[in-house]
Amino acid sequence: MDFEETHEALLALERTCRPDRVVSDGVHVWELVRFTVFRHVVSSLQQWGNPHTKAERDGRLYAARAGLLGRNLVRRNPFLAGEHDVLFWGHPRRKRLDDGLWWDIYCDPITDALDLDYLHVEAPHVNRHFTPAKTEALRYVDGIEIAGELGQLVGSTLDRPRFDAFAGVERAIEETFGVTVPVDRFARQHLAYRRTVRPLYHRLLARVDPEVVVLVVGYAGREPFIEVCKERDVTVVELQHGLIDRYQYGYSFPEWRTKETFPDHLFTFGEFWNEQAAFPVPDDHVHAVGYPHLERSVAEYADVERRRQVTFVSTGEVGHVLSKWAVDLQNRPDCDWSVVYKLHPGEADRWRSEYPWLVGSGVDVVDEEGRPLHRLFAESQAQVGVYSTALYEGIRFGLRTFLVDFPWMPSPPALTARETTTVDSAADLAAALESSGAPPDDSRFFARKPLETIERLLVDLQS
Repeated sequence: MDFEETHEALLALERTCRPDRVVSDGVHVWELVRFTVFRHVVSSLQQWGNPHTKAERDGRLYAARAGLLGRNLVRRNPFLAGEHDVLFWGHPRRKRLDDGLWWDIYCDPITDALDLDYLHVEAPHVNRHFTPAKTEALRYVDGIEIAGELGQLVGSTLDRPRFDAFAGVERAIEETFGVTVPVDRFARQHLAYRRTVRPLYHRLLARVDPEVVVLVVGYAGREPFIEVCKERDVTVVELQHGLIDRYQYGYSFPEWRTKETFPDHLFTFGEFWNEQAAFPVPDDHVHAVGYPHLERSVAEYADVERRRQVTFVSTGEVGHVLSKWAVDLQNRPDCDWSVVYKLHPGEADRWRSEYPWLVGSGVDVVDEEGRPLHRLFAESQAQVGVYSTALYEGIRFGLRTFLVDFPWMPSPPALTARETTTVDSAADLAAALESSGAPPDDSRFFARKPLETIERLLVDLQS
């Protein structure tokens, strides 16, 4: 199966088995595991690499966790904070910008520009926090996250009855795809995690007493927090942080599918994204606000001089193949372009071992410590990629865009021949780079004046 066929088969399996009807501890369990299960099937069946670096569960991990917990008791403890109108739960994978500070690129441009009474909380990223951080009112939820992991470890091993419906899903997945997925174990783990963190979330919200919560990611483990927010009548907003389309299982719930633990409102980059998935909230709760970090960068780098530079936009799923294209292009005698390979943050600490052909290749490999992505876009004339939000950001910078079509990956939603050119090989790419092309049209993807829109909406949601 190619990617689209796999996706349709997953929806058919969901329609036949109806795992959404399973309720335990008062919660629809499938909501907790759907994203994990579907991504597990797709990544196992297709030729995906590792999307993100994962910490190995060994003595070093537990020592690092103990260190985080000890420090969090006295440093940036959210339970010692006061009351605030808005609580931001940011993205732990920060980016270092030209000022030398590590930014939460989704939240910091908002809190830095708007006069908000806010508190920003953050989970650790692979056992660390990036410092110095741009965020001023910053607290860490390391204690909650570690407690949840311990509760998951202990609670998921208890002798509880298996979910018969999930056993049926496991059989259907194996019969359809030839892939073994421990759906029942995933369900036990998520439920154990939920039982542990719920009282801690209640205590946190009682302490901060926000009127609005703003999340960067509202799925993949954040459901119990959203559930507690709803119980306490706190409005939850999610900021778009990546691609949204019908293949994104954190957002796409077509036909009868729904999700109770979905944020109350979704702030998207632009009207285009509002039409790419079937969201489980009313249409008037999906707001096209724009992308403050992107608009800030476009203005900041407006005077940067462009050169004959092509930037490859990597992701962990495709880096094991796309990086070879970059090396091939670099080695071609008919190509005099500077070749930059921009790693996804999830690849930054493992690319030398997983993509050894990049080492010493002459390709300019840029990680999180190097030049910011938007700086690369401002100084480049073209970009190459497969499936990434960054491709749309590159279009906003006016880059000619070349797509590599891998059948085991989805295509970026609704990019047309006006905005992109599909290439089949490094030789094809080298020739295409020398051809002329019309400037791309970015107006569909990103609403302008995002800070003004976000400020207005946050005021409305607090009233």
